[in-house]
Amino acid sequence: MVRKSFKSIVTTSNRSNYLSEKWFDKIKAFQVLVVYDDDSFTNNLYENFHKDVYMDMEVTDIFESNADSDTFVICQQTYQQNKKLFLKLRINARNELILRMAKVIIIYLLKRYKAKSSITLTNQPQFKDTQFIHSLVKQIEVMLKEQTFLADNKVWDEFCEWLNVYLSDWVLQDMENSLGIIALEKMSEEEIKSLFNKYIAKNISGDSRFMANFRKIVNGYVQQWITKIISELHLDKMPLHRIEELLQLEKPVVHEKPKDITMTVLQDGNLQVMSNPVYQSIRESLSNCTFKRTDKVDWPTSLLNKGTMKGTIQIKPAQLQNNRAKEEEIIKSSWNQVKRLSEVDVDVYDALCSIFLAKAKHHKDIVEFYMKDLLIMRGVKAKLGGKGRRGGFEVKQRNQILQALSIMQNLWAEIENVTLYEKGKSVQASLQGRVYLFQDENQKEIDISKHSFNKPCYFSLGEVLSKFLIGSGRQTAILPLHTLQYHPYQEKWEKKLIRYLSWRWRTQARSGAYMQPHKINTLLEVLGLHINKRAPSRTRERLEKAFDRLLEDGVITSWQYEKWDEDIASMKGWARIWEYSTVVIKPPLSIRDQYSSIERKGKNKFKASANANKVNNALGARIKYYRNRLGLTLIQAAEEIEISTSYLSNIERGIKIPSARVGTRIERWVQLHENSI
Repeated sequence: MVRKSFKSIVTTSNRSNYLSEKWFDKIKAFQVLVVYDDDSFTNNLYENFHKDVYMDMEVTDIFESNADSDTFVICQQTYQQNKKLFLKLRINARNELILRMAKVIIIYLLKRYKAKSSITLTNQPQFKDTQFIHSLVKQIEVMLKEQTFLADNKVWDEFCEWLNVYLSDWVLQDMENSLGIIALEKMSEEEIKSLFNKYIAKNISGDSRFMANFRKIVNGYVQQWITKIISELHLDKMPLHRIEELLQLEKPVVHEKPKDITMTVLQDGNLQVMSNPVYQSIRESLSNCTFKRTDKVDWPTSLLNKGTMKGTIQIKPAQLQNNRAKEEEIIKSSWNQVKRLSEVDVDVYDALCSIFLAKAKHHKDIVEFYMKDLLIMRGVKAKLGGKGRRGGFEVKQRNQILQALSIMQNLWAEIENVTLYEKGKSVQASLQGRVYLFQDENQKEIDISKHSFNKPCYFSLGEVLSKFLIGSGRQTAILPLHTLQYHPYQEKWEKKLIRYLSWRWRTQARSGAYMQPHKINTLLEVLGLHINKRAPSRTRERLEKAFDRLLEDGVITSWQYEKWDEDIASMKGWARIWEYSTVVIKPPLSIRDQYSSIERKGKNKFKASANANKVNNALGARIKYYRNRLGLTLIQAAEEIEISTSYLSNIERGIKIPSARVGTRIERWVQLHENSI
């Protein structure tokens, strides 16, 4: 082995210790050999792989503190005398390291797959099969050996040399700190060498802190390798179908019929909808049911106000008679539609837009759809027929769609001072008209509420929306399919939140400021809610439950409070402070990938504060392990520990480090259940 100079390797770590530099070239060369128990290594690898896949796919370090292994220091003379034996052991250790790197690469690809497809791994039962995992890891191991720089022996020699330099430096500094420079200067070269051997043997065999640092630097070095491999193999840009091929994933069937509408409108598990302020304002009006009577008109009217844009959206039928009595009857019918407004209507609003964007080639096109398409996109499944039963969708489900489409047809918008883009330049404009226009195959306007459920329908966008699809002024956003499939009543918080977040992510895409905090009161306003004054904790718990559900479904990557002290929650009047706190919500990779082309390069992105990035992964993983073993929900475990659900969730996810008082409670809880398990 060729030893490089001390300065050429260590200067990058800002080490310039006098003794280390003086004695480095005089110390005998040595080798560090880590030997793993074969059975323990294999079992631990696949057991942890299974845990990593099913426990939020958190990637652990390559070398862990509890690994079953022995570490030896071998002088170069002994190494040369038994070169064949040690070379074999060295190759084995190299192969074990590559095997561990293969596991990390697989988990990286699985996380990308989940982010890009919005499909959970519970649909991939083969990951419960140890033989399948073994075969997959071996396949990726071969790929790493044959297609990456790991095939070059020089890479491994440089790694060993780098490690030797670091260990030598640490041991020499330990000698200097223990004995002092004067005492060491009086020693002969042989005495220094002998003392060095004793110190390195002592540190490796008995100093846990030394070994922790040893593992830390090796993990850091190997992580750089993994980052380089991901870049060289273009794994960070690998399309969904290639990930499925590489990992032998079964392609999920979204619905039973191959010609499902979802196959047309889906893009990596997401829908495409419009993102202009008019579209978003109408959506919020429908979701929060903000329609009222005004002094001027009796029709249900909602005021639109977003930025400089002003206007109204009304529920106003297209065809009116010149009969006042008839008009009053129609107005009454419109108010009945307002009373029946629900999240189903907003789902249909988004679904129609998504169908148009997927099928239309021009902003004035007329596209075809079936009413059942809207039910399928919402995740509603038709009943199977046979044995005297009538198959298909229920009457109630059909009627819901017909009522929602009738509301869509009755939407009339009048907009002022809205920004449009013509030939790349922004202009202020006024718009008015229908939002959606429904027609028959002869392009004649129809009453959609009287249309047959099973016949094809045709529609186009009114000018109030179509103007935003012209040329470079086209404004669209990505909306997860989950949004439509959440329950319209029980999970409306989740629906409302992700609609708002998907819109905000699109508005932030150009600057790349996805991590900009959201105010709690703004999110509550989006939900159309106020804090429950009698029991504010209920509002907080329900909001955090919605965040956790979005996280569980892969709709968001993470969420965490920023600049929020959990101790405040025990004080009187905490709700007023919480209402003005902020939360950082990270979008999934599929969203960021989709918008990467419009992001300004070199733009300084908003970074969450250091407080928001504190981690305590070991404790969090431990709590989650025992909670899952006991079959406890976050709420149940939080009640037992006597802390809030959100606080426990943040600790589990490594976002918060508990105070000493809370840490003691958690330790007691873990010990109590540790004995019972």
